[in-house]
Parts: sequence; C-alpha cells; structure tokens
Amino acid sequence: MFKFTNVGDKPLVIKRAQASCGCTVPTVTKKPVAPGETGEIAVSYNTNRPNSFSKTITVYSNAKSGERKVLRIKGYVMKKEEKKKEEVKK
Repeated sequence: MFKFTNVGDKPLVIKRAQASCGCTVPTVTKKPVAPGETGEIAVSYNTNRPNSFSKTITVYSNAKSGERKVLRIKGYVMKKEEKKKEEVKK
C-alpha cells in the first residue's frame, strides 16, 4: 500500500495506474484528493510465482511535479517447501 498526501493547491486526480506486467494489479483512489488530504494506491502481486520479484507501477495524474510517477515494489515469494521449513523453525 502506498499512501500519499496532496501537497498542491488543487485537487489531485489520478488518471490511471499501469503495472509493468499482468502479475501486478494496482488499485487507485477514484475521487480527486483535495489539497492536504491523503489517498492510497494498493498493489497486489500474484503469489503463485515463487521467487524474488521487482515490479513497477506507473501512476498518471495532474500533479504539477510531473504527470508520471513510478512506484516500485519488490519482495520474495517462498516455495511451499521453504514456507514449511520456516514454520518448523518457529
């Protein structure tokens, strides 16, 4: 989850968010974010693909600092065998 605050003087409108691949799905705030208010961009990743991952989400908006911003997520999805070993260690 990415949280942000509109530091501008006009409502921030997120036009769209585009993931670098189909295994990553962004969900954005639908209504304009007023100055001083906060919004969220949730990102989910398909955990059926064990291994490390690094993905980008490009956000298009009416921000003065630039119409396009790139967010990055990275992580590691354990294989079922690895997860079982981790649970036994606890």
